[in-house]
Amino acid sequence: MSMISVSGRHFTSTPLGGSVQPESKISDSEAKETPLASSIKEDTVSISQRPEKPLIDRPVNFVSNFSHTTTVETDLFVRLRNKLPATFDEYMRGNIDKDSLLKTLDKAVSDMVEYYGGKGFDPADITQDILKDLYADCRIQMVRAADSASYLEGKKLAQELGCTGFTTYYNSDFYYKSENLIDSVHDHFEALSVKYGCGVMELERDFPKGDVRNPYYASYNAAINGDLRGMGGSMIDETIPPPKGFTMLFDSNSKGLNRYPASMGEEIPGEPSLFDSAVYIQYQGWNFAHRLPTRMDPTQYDISVHLMDIIENAGKGYPAELRTWLDNVDFFAINVGKLYTDCHKNY
Repeated sequence: MSMISVSGRHFTSTPLGGSVQPESKISDSEAKETPLASSIKEDTVSISQRPEKPLIDRPVNFVSNFSHTTTVETDLFVRLRNKLPATFDEYMRGNIDKDSLLKTLDKAVSDMVEYYGGKGFDPADITQDILKDLYADCRIQMVRAADSASYLEGKKLAQELGCTGFTTYYNSDFYYKSENLIDSVHDHFEALSVKYGCGVMELERDFPKGDVRNPYYASYNAAINGDLRGMGGSMIDETIPPPKGFTMLFDSNSKGLNRYPASMGEEIPGEPSLFDSAVYIQYQGWNFAHRLPTRMDPTQYDISVHLMDIIENAGKGYPAELRTWLDNVDFFAINVGKLYTDCHKNY
């Protein structure tokens, strides 16, 4: 068992791959918050025989800077790039709890401090940079894992509904679970800086405005909107939080494989098109399954259809608390996607 010392404090490392053990599937309500003080041990990490000066240039990014010239370097890179993402996937799918995930992150930090300390860097000088770089990497992985878990759940629902084409699924549970995890990991990393004896660190929770990672990794909403835009739909404002307990499946039907009947939208003028899409919404006992007239000829039809308009025209009513969310979604045929996005520059 290796030890790393930072400003006279010690942190014990345990194998990254072995820190998370399979558990029975748990629900969000069962995943209790773990106090930071109890999740970070005081007696953990010392580096013996640290070189007098660094053996390599100071990395631009401590997470990605591995030469792969030794087994240790390759092993650490694989664990950071393969096993950490898999751990976030397991959490989002409900297979492990948050405490197990945070312990895995603790080990990842101690591994990196130990590795770079062995390369001659003063742990007190690099630990906060390691935390910042690893958090930025985790920030992406948390959103990606939520998107991935959502995709798998949506794929199963699409099969049950008989949707055989390209679909996009939204579940507000993944929005709130990912936002909660981002908060927890952010606060945990700030606490680790103190625990490592490096003092208080103000870590930015989100990527800066205009950052190239924001269009897909700013949030679960951003990730799903990225998927949705490619399928023929759009959240106009990605920052609007969804109502809890809300799910929506959109079938683009871009291949015309699912012929939706007139009865799924009797109020829509004209005959159904072979390529009409459909939306399926569930919210606390309220269900809405409806055809969408997403037409390919912009010279004869509107470029897009607005979800709130579709629901109001259907005349079936809807929960009042859904209005803000329903008023935030458009759908369109894939072939007119550029015409739509040219009019909505937040894309």
